[in-house]
Parts: sequence; structure tokens; C-alpha cells
Amino acid sequence: MTRSGKVRQLFLALILTVFMWLLHNMSLEYSSTLQYSVIVSSSLEGYEAEAVSTEPLILRGTASGYHLMRVQGFGDETPVLHLRVDPSELELVDQNAGVFRLKVSDLSVRDRISAAIGDGVSVEVIDTEYLSFSFQKRDCRKVPVRANAVLFYRSQYMPVGGITLFPDSVLVYGEPSALESIVEVNTSTVRRRSVDKDIRGTLSVSVPAGLTVYPKKVAYSVKVERYVESTETVEVSVRNVPDGKSVLLFPSKVDVSYRKPFTRSNRRKPSLEAYVDYTEYELSSGTRVIPVVSISDSTVSSYTINPMTVECIVSDGRE
Repeated sequence: MTRSGKVRQLFLALILTVFMWLLHNMSLEYSSTLQYSVIVSSSLEGYEAEAVSTEPLILRGTASGYHLMRVQGFGDETPVLHLRVDPSELELVDQNAGVFRLKVSDLSVRDRISAAIGDGVSVEVIDTEYLSFSFQKRDCRKVPVRANAVLFYRSQYMPVGGITLFPDSVLVYGEPSALESIVEVNTSTVRRRSVDKDIRGTLSVSVPAGLTVYPKKVAYSVKVERYVESTETVEVSVRNVPDGKSVLLFPSKVDVSYRKPFTRSNRRKPSLEAYVDYTEYELSSGTRVIPVVSISDSTVSSYTINPMTVECIVSDGRE
């Protein structure tokens, strides 16, 4: 082997040795001081949704060399953590300047900091007790959110309680003249077919051009249960008939179709009762009245009656 070949071989061996040394050291656990700039987002009415901490978050954490390099970043730029906090967690310091502070030592805040840093880093000690934030004042309005959902359910499955949103209201930011006409906001549309189990997810919130919203997304959930449908024929009675009056109903019976969850412990038939209140008859504009249905089983989610109305034939005297 020539001299140049030996030098090349020695050089490659040296590179491989250094590489293996780096891999070994990067896999070892180290304890290091970490420093972050924190951006919090919150739904403080009358203020911007986000603010940057005026002082750094300083903590000590343990991680492998690789993870420490990942979370610390490169160069002089301070890594940023994003935290979402409830308005109740922010303590007002200066109302005129919009200064609030966050107690970092709270367990729930500490847990969110650990989650924001990511897996692989174990937070040992947080040296910062409070972080201060200066929120810019801005016109906003808190309005409810209306879900747009197009859901088709599999046969014998139904929603229980409708669609639930969290949060169910948001802050809309903009000029006062534009905010006056905003009474609610809509979500993007969720479309599902053949639904036969609980569903959940996130939906974006839509606002007119020139306005902004916080939060920009809301979580939704729909509880879905399998049901059984039964029909029973029930005789219709009359209540609160005054003395000297007699009421004849036609028809005197109605079919009540009801739905209830399908479970082994929920097979007993409910007690059904249908009646017409004479007071409602007097308030009606005609002689036909919708019977009231009373169901003893609280698990019954909905019902229909057939026919929808009965004819009330009123005469003097009791027959």
C-alpha cells in the first residue's frame, strides 16, 4: 500500500472514531440550565389574545445531549415556548399598561411547560417564580359559537344531547363598528356518514374579513347511542273539565312511538300516559288539540304521536 493510501485510511479511521465518540456523548444524560422566551395565549376580554414574557423562563432539566441540543437550538436566538392559559391564571398587575403575571410554580402551569418543551427532557427545577406579560388593549366582543354539522347516522343509532363545543364562545377582535353586528360565529362544517359511535375532533371558527378570533379552533363532540324504537297505543284522557261540561275525543286513542337506548339494563317498557287539558282547548283557535304525553322513563330521548291531534267535541252536561 502506498503512503498516500495509508494516510487516507488513517484519516477515515479518525473520522469514524470522532463520529462514534459524538454518538456516545450525545446519548449520555446531562443536566443543564435552559432559558426560554414564553408566549402565552388567553381569552382576556379587551386585550390581544397573545403576549410575550418580559423576562426569560429559566429552569434546569435533564436530558440526553441530543435532546438538549434540540431544545436549546443553535446560535444566540432564545427558543420560544407557547402556553395557553385561562384568564383566571393571570394576575392583573397594572390595568392601564395591561400588565399581567403568571405564577409559574403552580403545578398545572409547570405540567404545561414540561409538555411544551417536549418528551425527552425532565424538568428538575424552575428558577422563575413569575412571568410578566404586557397585553395590548384591543376592542373585542365575546360571542357564542354555532356548530355546522351534517351528520347521517347508521340505522338504529342516534345522537344524545346534540353537538357539544368547547369552548362554546370566543372573542372576536376588530373595529367597534364591525363588532356591533356580530352576535355569533360559525364553525367550519363537519360531515360524517353512517355514524355509529361517539365522534370528536376540532373545527375552525369563521369570522368576516377584517376581524380576528380567539381561539381559532374549538373542540366538538357528539355522544351517539344505539336505540330501540317501540310503539304503544294509549288511551287519551281529559283533565280539568269544568262542572257542567262533557268532552268526547275523536279518536280516543293515539299511537306513541318512542326511542330509548339499547342496553341490557334498559329493557323495561316505560309507563305512558296521554291526555288533553281542557284549559288548552279553551285557548286554542279550533277544536283540535295536541295531546300531552307523559313518560315515566327518563332514558326515553324522543317520541312521536299518531295522529298528532285529536278532535274535542264539547257539550253541556256530563254523559
